[in-house]
Amino acid sequence: MGSPSDTAELTEFFTRVLGGEWHLYSSHILGHATETENQQAKLDLIAERLDLRPGARVLDIGCGWGGSLTYLASRYGVTGVGISLVPQQCAYANRRAERHGVPLEFRPSHWQDFETDEPFDAVMTTGVVVHFPSLLDYFVRARQWLRPGGILLNEEMHLLSADASASRASRALAALDDVRKKGREAGGRLVVDEEGNYVTLDEETALLREAGFEVERVVPLSMADYQKTVEGWVDNCERLEAELTELTGRDVYRWYRLYFRLFRRLIDDRTMRLDVVTARLPNDGP
Repeated sequence: MGSPSDTAELTEFFTRVLGGEWHLYSSHILGHATETENQQAKLDLIAERLDLRPGARVLDIGCGWGGSLTYLASRYGVTGVGISLVPQQCAYANRRAERHGVPLEFRPSHWQDFETDEPFDAVMTTGVVVHFPSLLDYFVRARQWLRPGGILLNEEMHLLSADASASRASRALAALDDVRKKGREAGGRLVVDEEGNYVTLDEETALLREAGFEVERVVPLSMADYQKTVEGWVDNCERLEAELTELTGRDVYRWYRLYFRLFRRLIDDRTMRLDVVTARLPNDGP
């Protein structure tokens, strides 16, 4: 058996833990009747911020299991591509798109290596860019994928202060780093990328402008909803312990449960905020 990050068993693990129809691995907008509706409310917000129209071409960086893009294609009539570092995620996402009858393609690729002959109307990331060593490099690269006038959307937590060296955030990140090291030993490689590249909102918008974008809007999201979203994942882990352990083995199960618990500690409105930032490429292009 290969690494759990490349197995159907770990994909099944995550679809059960994340819940709902679309398996969003990011904050949901709570208060609706079902988990699926909570996920769809979040995706509808993204669609609004991207100003999606039928036929629009969307690139989803860090697409996970393809739920976000598949919903947007089904609901708003868009087309597009999703990329992930994990081949098993892309295989699952392609099967999902086929079931829904939507014109999408999911490819295993790093964003630094991704190229396209046809520009996109929109590029989106949700809870992904903290894994990127250089936000500026990513924003510059995104310009190459977008048509003139195209939109870039990034959903991410931001530090409230640039000096977080003594903050609760830095302590939570240190704890996550420690559990990542243990997770590698357990084989839990799917979510062990570095998460320390958090910046302030002002720093992110400055980098967007440096890369040539015009920042359009910042929409704050509820940190309480994010906390409860992750608490729901922890609850699912604990409720489904027997079957999840059967899927992945006890060491990997325990690692992910601990990872979710520690990530919940990072979601603290005393040190962080959660925002959806949209920026547009000028109509005259690069």
